[in-house]
Amino acid sequence: MQVDTVVGSDGSEHGETVQEEQKFVDPLDIFLPPPPKVKCSEDIQRKINKFLEYKKAGKSFNAEVCNMMDC
Repeated sequence: MQVDTVVGSDGSEHGETVQEEQKFVDPLDIFLPPPPKVKCSEDIQRKINKFLEYKKAGKSFNAEVCNMMDC
C-alpha cells in the first residue's frame, strides 16, 4: 500500500491511502445473474441438446421452425 501526501489550499497536509492492487471485476459478473444451482428437467435438457445438434450440423433452428409452420 502506498501513502500519498496531498497539500490542501490552506497549506495543511493530508495523507491519502492508494490501494495498489485493485480487485478485477468482470463486467459480466455485474450484468448477468448467477448460474442456476439446480439441474433443469430432462425434457428441457433434451430440447437444448436437439438445438445444439442443429447448430453442429450447420442448420438454422429458426428456419426449421418456419418450415414446420410454413412461414
